[in-house]
Amino acid sequence: MAGKKYMLTNEQRRQQIDELTEIMQQGIRDVFESTRYADYLKIMSKFTNYSVRNTILIAMQTGGTASMVAGYEAWQKNFGRHVNKGEKAIKIFAPMAQKRKKEVDIIDAVTGEPSRNPDGSIRKEEVEVTIPTFRVTNVFDISQTSGPPLPSIVDNLDGNVESFQEFLQAIKNISPVPIDFEEMEDKDGFYHQIEKRIVINDSLSERQTMAAMIHELAYPNL
Repeated sequence: MAGKKYMLTNEQRRQQIDELTEIMQQGIRDVFESTRYADYLKIMSKFTNYSVRNTILIAMQTGGTASMVAGYEAWQKNFGRHVNKGEKAIKIFAPMAQKRKKEVDIIDAVTGEPSRNPDGSIRKEEVEVTIPTFRVTNVFDISQTSGPPLPSIVDNLDGNVESFQEFLQAIKNISPVPIDFEEMEDKDGFYHQIEKRIVINDSLSERQTMAAMIHELAYPNL
């Protein structure tokens, strides 16, 4: 039968697991002992942690394909990249702080009650308060920009995987959503929040394809 050539013995599977575990452990050691991890954290810290509301807005306007988002000037100043000409901005809410004068009661430090004037009226004082408001601002996904690549923790995995087609089918079988392969730039894959499917870059090596598929299967809202 055609499928038998992909079958592995228990011993072969254990050997593969041991080999992959050693590769993973060595990779983790290499990452944390190198300057690459520090460079990666330094760059990632410059990205804004968007609110749930803005995350939903970004997803709705991009079909859930956005991965790294920043403002027009932030891409240039923080990451050395430029927004491509003609790109449509993603609209989100940006917080603003407006300062205003407000009259408040003066509270007696001893009694905890409002302090009163000789005529019995409550004493007042003028204070400056900050009122949070919002404005609409533009941001862009990394796929809408050009420039030097951002540092990553590890390089893409090169090479082939033994019994690749068998593993590929196994991952498809356990995935709760369809997995498609498409041409794309700047990312290995993504979970399409609108269409409820996983999309993988069709130009990756077999090893990187497996890594990308497993990564997307771990998407928290899948």
